[in-house]
Amino acid sequence: MSRKAYFEHAKRVVIKAGTNILVDGQGNLYEDFLNTLAGDLSELKKEGKDVVLVTSGAVRTGVFKLGYDPLASAQHTQMKQAAAAVGQVLLMQKYQEVFNRFGLWVAQIMVTRSDFRIWEKYLNILNTFNYLLKNQQVVPVVNENDTISTEGVEFGENDRLAAFIANKIEADVMIFLSNIEGVYTKDPKDLRQRDALKIIPLIEEITPEMERAAQATKMTKGSRGGMYTKLQACKMAMNFGIFTVIAYGHEKNVVRRILHGEELGTLFLPSKRQVQRRRNRKNWLAHALFPKGKLVVDEGAKMAICNQGASLLPSGIKEVQGSFVPGDLISIMDLEDHEIARGLVSYSSEEVLKIKGAQSAEIKTRLGYERSENEVVHRDNLVLV
Repeated sequence: MSRKAYFEHAKRVVIKAGTNILVDGQGNLYEDFLNTLAGDLSELKKEGKDVVLVTSGAVRTGVFKLGYDPLASAQHTQMKQAAAAVGQVLLMQKYQEVFNRFGLWVAQIMVTRSDFRIWEKYLNILNTFNYLLKNQQVVPVVNENDTISTEGVEFGENDRLAAFIANKIEADVMIFLSNIEGVYTKDPKDLRQRDALKIIPLIEEITPEMERAAQATKMTKGSRGGMYTKLQACKMAMNFGIFTVIAYGHEKNVVRRILHGEELGTLFLPSKRQVQRRRNRKNWLAHALFPKGKLVVDEGAKMAICNQGASLLPSGIKEVQGSFVPGDLISIMDLEDHEIARGLVSYSSEEVLKIKGAQSAEIKTRLGYERSENEVVHRDNLVLV
């Protein structure tokens, strides 16, 4: 099937612009690129497409404005956060200036992964996206809020953030604009292999060999992502039925040309084993939270959960890992250490240690007090992964 056929009916698109195509080595924004990007997005909006832009570049922009050493700031969380605070303002000012030339307004959305942990906040974010996308003059521009991310970078640069957002808003296509032309057959930085270097036009499955090769490649100085994080983001998108392209961002009109069917970069096809898109709450459980612990279950419990949509009862639990309280998210693992589900637990880790393997009628005796719930994880609070 041709690229044009794949993208012919694409309605909702997420574009991720990487640091290296936005900002040069001295902290200056590439205005020609921004002009081309704004023109492409303007045309796509006129075609009736919904467009979300995920941007990097704030940290590098701020580092040079503040006179920080780029290498030192990359290892210093507070320095990086301060640079992001300054750089984000400059970045958004430039976006608005350039996009306004094409009759567009930018809507800034700053997120951290913790913003998605609370169900009400999660819904508010989705509602904001959906409302903004109804307006043909507005382009939502998303960035991770590095200034307050307590772990420095929660998503792993903005590559996984883009995939995360694409999944949440049910995008059809995601495009990574990078300083490389796609996925290569060899490491492009290895001069000894330049003669054998080719772009892989189509990838149907990301293999462990690809991931190992990507981990071995060096990132560009001052960039937090790299090919490995892009492959991880592509894998997530593939599993949720999203077509994904990695392409060279400074190629003229690259976004429009890709969506019109031109074979630029590397196209990742949705997985044949893609997970069916879930209702919002189930989606939230699967991806918006960090598991606080694990429950290892026997084969009977695994079959009941996976095949019958059952709740997790104490009798099927073999092992408890980690410390958690009622309401925390936990991973449910099989005996071979494969994650089969996630869910909000009704008992603390201390309580589950006491009741694991017990029949429901034994819960009160083992705990020494009565609980209203027999289910350790109720099926309404459980999602398969």
